Amino acid sequence: MIFMDISIRYYLERIKELGVYEAVNKLYYIMKNKFKKIFVPIESYFAKSCLSDDDLLKLVKYFSLEELLSSLRKARGVKLIVSKNEIDFIRDYYTEKNLLEKKINQADEICSHVFSLLGSGKVKLDPIDWHLDFKSSYRWNPKKYFKLIEPGPKIGVDIKVPWELSRCQHFVVLGQAYWLTGNNKYAQEILNEIEDWIRQNPYPYGVNWRCPMEAGIRAVNWIVGVYFLCDSLYLSDDFLIKLVKSIYQHATHIINNLEKCQEHTNNHYLADIVGLLFISVAFPQFKDADEWKKFAVQEMIAEMQKQVNSDGTDFEGSTAYHRLALEMFFYGYLLCSRNNIVMPENFVHQLWNMFKVTLNIIKPNGNIPQIGDNDNGRFIKFSEGNILDHTYLLGIASILFSDSQFKVDSLEDLEDAVWLFGRKGLDEYKSLELQKYPCIPISFDTGGWYVLKNDEAYLFVVCNKNNGGHFHNDKLSFEMNIKGLDFFVDCGTYSYTSEPQEGNIFRNTRSHNTIVYAKSEQNVIFYSNKAVLFLKDKTNAICLAFAKDYFLGEHFGYGFKHQREMILKDNECIINDLVENYPQCRFVLNLHPDVRVVRIDENRVSLQNGNVKVIVLSLGDGKIALKGSFYSPEYGRKIKTKQICIPLAKKLNEVKITW
Repeated sequence: MIFMDISIRYYLERIKELGVYEAVNKLYYIMKNKFKKIFVPIESYFAKSCLSDDDLLKLVKYFSLEELLSSLRKARGVKLIVSKNEIDFIRDYYTEKNLLEKKINQADEICSHVFSLLGSGKVKLDPIDWHLDFKSSYRWNPKKYFKLIEPGPKIGVDIKVPWELSRCQHFVVLGQAYWLTGNNKYAQEILNEIEDWIRQNPYPYGVNWRCPMEAGIRAVNWIVGVYFLCDSLYLSDDFLIKLVKSIYQHATHIINNLEKCQEHTNNHYLADIVGLLFISVAFPQFKDADEWKKFAVQEMIAEMQKQVNSDGTDFEGSTAYHRLALEMFFYGYLLCSRNNIVMPENFVHQLWNMFKVTLNIIKPNGNIPQIGDNDNGRFIKFSEGNILDHTYLLGIASILFSDSQFKVDSLEDLEDAVWLFGRKGLDEYKSLELQKYPCIPISFDTGGWYVLKNDEAYLFVVCNKNNGGHFHNDKLSFEMNIKGLDFFVDCGTYSYTSEPQEGNIFRNTRSHNTIVYAKSEQNVIFYSNKAVLFLKDKTNAICLAFAKDYFLGEHFGYGFKHQREMILKDNECIINDLVENYPQCRFVLNLHPDVRVVRIDENRVSLQNGNVKVIVLSLGDGKIALKGSFYSPEYGRKIKTKQICIPLAKKLNEVKITW
């Protein structure tokens, strides 16, 4: 959505690069925006905010509300997770894993309207104001037509805060607590919040209708949340009618505002169609449901081919967005498989490939390397925890595909799988042979991700071309984990439009473990809240060689060649940088906040994390310096850390990292 707003000037520069169709399409969109102030108020005048009962009956396959309600109650929700018949087994699992008290505490906090969103820490919202960015205290006008809502009205204001709350992903926690305890207060909280949201967010006005993706994710979580309540006495006829009316508005909002008017479709469009799929399957009572379902299924199949590279990596260049896309494809597939919708074999194979990517990039500590943007994006959350921990996906994959390679020792997390597959799934999991952590090096050439591993160290190298909105200036950068502990890391993302200059600092070259040239960037960064999510590629980064313990790649982002060779041995990593214009260049290494600088000499730095000691040795003539920096472990939060700076004093420079 964001890079739709990049200036006309930028697109004029790209007309030669684009085909006629794309150039005309983009110019049309820009001119449409220019005239938005004229046409949108007219459009908003005719927008219909509410549906009467008579209106609803024209939209469904029944002649009376009684027939409609009877159909809804017989259906008993969407077939996605296990039935309530399995709750004793699930409760036993939670008790055995010491998860029960934690889950109940989470649900109790939600009932008290205490939320922790996007790095905010715990904040009490009483009452809930769905239009408020509680971090900045800015409130969007709930009466403003959705197309007139500004994503970044002023510096420090983050539209993602009300969006994140309005995704209602916490409904799953309340539903889980309701099943685990039988306490009706959790069921009542879901119903109260849905009614409150509908009351405060009349369609199509206010911040929470601004982005169709958000409508799609919200509809999915309402559907899953209400499924937990099928036997609740609080699920009244009046509530069901209100829910159906709002769900229909969500569906029409998505279908009328599909986010498919840019050079590439992306995670936004995928959320649109998977959200529409859930609505069509969960509410077959709508006359349009069959048409929506057919469209959503065919588009989801098409998007698997468009958005997922041949090697299984997501095309947007981000490990966090790879997870988000994987979740959406997975839940869409699971919904189809449990509702008699057959997906083609090539779709299933690519889904397996996406899980395989996660298996191979995950670090020994269960976290992923934080490559590209990370906005904490999830689709449905059956468990809460460290946003960089993706081990739950391995548990899902092992059962889904009955594949033992995903059952990895020390990386077992089955909380999500319990709700999705129940006793039968866990029995299947137990029958699979436990595998050791995979130390096999692997390359994802299309995605530009390269992983070197041995029994002591993990090394993830980035060497790709920017072709989407979530890349960073990180060519030939790397993350390194030694003996299960992080030492050298990507600095993360921190923010989008709320603090664009701050966010772009995290995306710039200096925030990555690579060669920095003066004040230049590998790719031009647009320091604007309108272009914070776009980097035009000029690096032409390419991997020249990859083997068991060896990587060689180069890029030309500075106008001259930077070639990097990395050799991973049992207890050392050798990094050779060939830089054609080495004056004013320096090699920067960003430390994980847990890493302590023990000692720094002219050409040597001693580091320690836990009981692991590491030495960085520069074989050049430049004097090593230590600078302050920041690390963002999740969106909206940053922590002070240190950065090692090694000036280049010659064309070929060697650095050794030993442990």
